[in-house]
Amino acid sequence: MVKRPRNETSDAEDRSKRRRSSSHERQESERDVQSAEEAVEVLRSHSSSLVDCLRRLQSSGGGRVDETLISLSKEILPAIQTLARAKPEDSSVQTLSNQAQPKAQPKAQQITDEILSVTSETQSINPAQITPWTTADILPSLPPLPPADPFLASAAFRYKAVALPGEIDWDRLEWIGDANIYLVSSFLIFFTFGGLDSGKASQLRERLLRNQTLAGYFRDYNMLERTKLPEWVDLKSPQGIKIQGDMFEAYVGAVILSDKERGAARAVAWLKALWARTIADEIRRAEKKPEVHRVAELGQERNVDEASLAKQKLSVAIKVPGVDLIYEDVPGTHKNKHNGLPLYKVRLYLKGWGEKMKLLGWGTAGSKKEAGQKAALMALGNKKEMAIYEAKKKAYLEQMEQMEKGA
Repeated sequence: MVKRPRNETSDAEDRSKRRRSSSHERQESERDVQSAEEAVEVLRSHSSSLVDCLRRLQSSGGGRVDETLISLSKEILPAIQTLARAKPEDSSVQTLSNQAQPKAQPKAQQITDEILSVTSETQSINPAQITPWTTADILPSLPPLPPADPFLASAAFRYKAVALPGEIDWDRLEWIGDANIYLVSSFLIFFTFGGLDSGKASQLRERLLRNQTLAGYFRDYNMLERTKLPEWVDLKSPQGIKIQGDMFEAYVGAVILSDKERGAARAVAWLKALWARTIADEIRRAEKKPEVHRVAELGQERNVDEASLAKQKLSVAIKVPGVDLIYEDVPGTHKNKHNGLPLYKVRLYLKGWGEKMKLLGWGTAGSKKEAGQKAALMALGNKKEMAIYEAKKKAYLEQMEQMEKGA
């Protein structure tokens, strides 16, 4: 037997091992993608990278093969082969919006269907189709992410500094997304909280649109995995938080522009469910008071807010000459835990009817006027105490009337 040199034997063994390894990897890949549903999931997970590679291929104009495209092709080849063998009627290879969703409550399933497969033909956001929040809109888990065109979805997470010549970035998508979420949030608040004045409505809208809230959604949906950012960007910094919020808005813009017939309706259904989780407490409180939902501007009759008349009612009930109601500001810095805006605290004291400075009530609100009204409302709520002072006022008025008659 002819002996081969040691180095030739070693090379031959290496080639043999590589062939066996390559064959083993192909077999493993093919075993990994057994169904059309799995194949679709594989393609979706690589869609952004594939779009980027194809765009670079289109713009290069040369014959050089992109190494990333070669590597990506190996990863998705088993999925493509599985799809090629699938039957057209297989529900797994239909649109992603028709894939089976986890079991949910009837209302929750309806909201999910609206986000993923809205059937209306609305080409733009129509205020007439925006309905008030109810407790049924508060889902137990994160609503599904609506689909977007891969080309636009990829651009929504591409920072301008890393965009190649000819590639679009998130800038203009963020602009259109920002405008639309401002509009949608405004109508939702307007229709749901008819009792809020414009100042309070603006504060509630700020909670929904501030960078911290939108950046939280960005992280909830693991959008970081899809971003293309320069290495110097620190997403934990204030600027990084803003970038996260901007990219979330850009994805909203991508959803709207991806489908002229259903994109806007999908975005509204998604944002409505998403925001409902953020202000769930406010929605639950409003549900207990139907009056809150009535919108006077739409011809719905509203009752007068009792709190706004509390000071006047209290004064009429117990005040006479020589009896004073003293509203005193509580010193200190207090802020709203939701939006960071200042809060004011006011205490209400009674001077008269044998009392020197008796505390009747207190209130906290976004303005001193409203805090004072709340303090008066608390005092009126103490029926037992109010009955005592009202009786004293009645006796005083009767005495004054007798004195006038005697004169």
